[in-house]
Amino acid sequence: MTETATYRPSVQWRQYGQTIHIDTVARRLRLLSNSSVLYDFPVAVGKPSTPTPVGTFSILQKTMNPGGVFGTRWMRFTDRAHGIHGTDQPWLIGQAVSNGCVRMRNEDVELLYSLVNIGTPVVVTAGTAWWPPGAYDTYAYDAYSQGGYTYGIH
Repeated sequence: MTETATYRPSVQWRQYGQTIHIDTVARRLRLLSNSSVLYDFPVAVGKPSTPTPVGTFSILQKTMNPGGVFGTRWMRFTDRAHGIHGTDQPWLIGQAVSNGCVRMRNEDVELLYSLVNIGTPVVVTAGTAWWPPGAYDTYAYDAYSQGGYTYGIH
């Protein structure tokens, strides 16, 4: 079963005030708060045979110092154990090399870990830019479907 969900800004955005957006094509993770990008990090994502799942999720678990390939922090965002974590191979950041997780430099994941809570929404897209209303003047409303919003460059 594919894990996907529709983002509903009226519920999630207002409740948490911040969202993690991961673009698997650009290989970037952005932390947004109140329609502004606070941080923009390079990441490694899933390889073609084990892609990072696309959809809307939330941080389900946080673990400090999981060790090994997970680096210094772990934040699970799917029931199938996909997560955002550090790495012991920082030279792979910017590539599609993982088994579906999102890898960050340890110093970046430590910062992100300190800023988000369990329940923070995680929006994963594959090349389609997604932004909440007002995040960027150069981004505009793109489409509306099934009660959720998709934002993209015009």
